[in-house]
Amino acid sequence: MSYNEFQSAFKVKIIEEHFDAINHFFLISQMIIPASSYWNIGLGRKKGDVEGDEEGMKTMEDLEKNGLAYQKAESLRFTLLLFH
Repeated sequence: MSYNEFQSAFKVKIIEEHFDAINHFFLISQMIIPASSYWNIGLGRKKGDVEGDEEGMKTMEDLEKNGLAYQKAESLRFTLLLFH
């Protein structure tokens, strides 16, 4: 494993640990967390680099789709409770 590969793997591991801690905090607070297809991150070194991260961009698209689906379902649930 080269130094750059090690550095990238290390960064991803640190990011995973931080997201895990944040998600635990949200779940303990009984918050709903829309999920995605993978960790909700995109990697890049310079401004605009993340747009070249195909996996990261796909993950964000999935997160957007799931977040909007949750928002729509929650809006419908609120409407049904309001007029029930």
